Amino acid sequence: MMPFVEYLKAAGIAPITLVSCGESIAIQGNGQRYDSGSLWTDARYRRRIVCRATEQFRREVVGHDGVEQQQALKQQALRQRALAALDLAATHYRMRLTPHDVIVGRATQMSLQLDHCLEEMAACGTLKLFHSEYARCRKLNLNRGAGYMNFVTAQRRFRFALIARLVGLHQTTDRGLIEKVLGMNTLCKQYWYRVVEGTNKVGVRHQVTMSVQPTEAEVFAVLKSHLQGTPFQIMIIDDGNSCDMFVSQEEQQAKTAPRNECATELFLAHHNADHPRSIRHRPAIHGPAVIFDEIVLPTN
Repeated sequence: MMPFVEYLKAAGIAPITLVSCGESIAIQGNGQRYDSGSLWTDARYRRRIVCRATEQFRREVVGHDGVEQQQALKQQALRQRALAALDLAATHYRMRLTPHDVIVGRATQMSLQLDHCLEEMAACGTLKLFHSEYARCRKLNLNRGAGYMNFVTAQRRFRFALIARLVGLHQTTDRGLIEKVLGMNTLCKQYWYRVVEGTNKVGVRHQVTMSVQPTEAEVFAVLKSHLQGTPFQIMIIDDGNSCDMFVSQEEQQAKTAPRNECATELFLAHHNADHPRSIRHRPAIHGPAVIFDEIVLPTN
């Protein structure tokens, strides 16, 4: 089970502590320092609450002539005034201050819920997906010559993001959670493509995740399940957009596969303007064609 302090930190909850300094008391809200008398609140408002409460507290315990009256007050009285100042500051920002023992009990229960959630993720394959996506993102960075976080850091981020979802800080799917933790939005991208054969222009649409600037090996790995032989790249215009179409080089040479009317039409429509005569002598497209919604392998 995750320590309650780590859980509260991930949930965005921070402590405010009253610290005795000789005969005076200071309101502190730095880091994760806490004791049994600490109050816990939203980390985003902690600094503002502490500053406002400290200002109020000083006005109450310092006389109009600037001479501190703390020596005339007992520690308990000072503490009560500090707590009252904190309560006023929290009310001003519409925040709650939760006692230490209450927050520890809640965090312990939520830690057990987190463990249960991780068990469910392991059973449904989400953790396996997280491991495989981490390995893929790390490999992508290494191929680019860039560093990447180690697996321990990735696991910690994943737990923190899961806690944030449990406490309602954000709502996202398991897939979205993994993408956010691993930074896949800056490394990877979703690509749409369709496989067309014969006269069917719509074809079967697919979605695949590749790096923002995919390598030839990445693209060919996707094409491997749709094309027989070596992929051959053809740039076309589809619905006014420049796109990549891939066909099997061997099938174009052998011409044994059925003629692909849709792919041939797209091919001729793009190249007729530049090659009005020679294009008529080019062979038709044979076999299936994979058409992406955009250019995935820019040519120099």
